Amino acid sequence: MTNELVRKFMTKWDWSAMAWRSWEDYDAREFYSQFFERVPRSGFSGSKLEFALHQQEVERLWQKMNEQ
Repeated sequence: MTNELVRKFMTKWDWSAMAWRSWEDYDAREFYSQFFERVPRSGFSGSKLEFALHQQEVERLWQKMNEQ
């Protein structure tokens, strides 16, 4: 999945379901920064997207700490 594909079919996605897809192969932070207004809060809480955002942020902070 790419951001271009998401944009192309923006009106056709089930945005709650998008939050529950697998995020192992995609940058959740990039997706969320571009489409956060589309994902309903009720569909976000506890979702795979929320978990992936937290996980990717932890990894980013860990790398930053190890660079010092």
